[in-house]
Amino acid sequence: MSNSNHFGECKLCFKHSELQESHIIPKFVGKWLKKTSSSGRIRNAVNPNVRIQDLSKEHLLCKECEQRFAIFEKRFAEQIFHPFHSENKKLFHYDKWLQKFIISLNWRVAISGINNMIPEGHDSFKELENTLETWRLFLLDQIDSPGSNKNHLIFVGITDLTDFNKIQPAPYNHFTNMRFLRSVFFGTVNDEHNRTFIYSSLGGIVFVSHIHPKSFIGWTNQTKVTKRGTLKTLQNNSDLLFGTFLGSLMARIDSHISNNISEKQNEIINRGILDDINKSLKSKSLGLIGQLSKQDQFSK
Repeated sequence: MSNSNHFGECKLCFKHSELQESHIIPKFVGKWLKKTSSSGRIRNAVNPNVRIQDLSKEHLLCKECEQRFAIFEKRFAEQIFHPFHSENKKLFHYDKWLQKFIISLNWRVAISGINNMIPEGHDSFKELENTLETWRLFLLDQIDSPGSNKNHLIFVGITDLTDFNKIQPAPYNHFTNMRFLRSVFFGTVNDEHNRTFIYSSLGGIVFVSHIHPKSFIGWTNQTKVTKRGTLKTLQNNSDLLFGTFLGSLMARIDSHISNNISEKQNEIINRGILDDINKSLKSKSLGLIGQLSKQDQFSK
């Protein structure tokens, strides 16, 4: 038996078996970030001086349950994620697979314990625990409904920069938009207004599951995901508290990176861009800056 084998109880089906190294955020997102970056690598905001090969993984699921989730991930990647980024697609039709994908994603975020701000004994802990158990049964097809908690998909990142003119007032500047489109972050949160939610952001697409209360004020059917429906990239959401949360989160991430990345690593990043300038100009990260520069030229 290989020392790399890891046996234990699958978090989803509870069977004792060999556990896979499960990605908290689907593997295809990490591959896309590397493929479309100027350097071909990714970095972790916690330690920006170290380049990493992959996103966070934990021994969570058996092979059968891992494959169960892979079905939803493939549909999301092919029908929403890649068309949104590669084709600037703005209208998406979906059915029950998207609800399963969001719940499987935020279920993993919550049970992983990474960025979990809800300690045992907290007012919302039992409600969170009950929700996760309902989701577990739903993901195993043992029950038909995931419960009354609302799940939302928000296109926070803007891939077509001309859409900035259609949003008044603009939610943030172009460089914050680029940060959203080129980042992955997630967590389980209780905010200062005692609202509990699970969130995950994959390249500018944010998934939010309301835990307490089960539905937040200011969220509309434009972002709510049900058994089937249609989503547009231009959406209305009047929950200013969540907007403030996202803004402060990005500010903390940016501050941490700028305060902790070394001069040597900055030189490595800049040298990598200059050494392969053709690849850099075709990358998503610098390509967005190129779009912005062209807009500025036409506006002058």
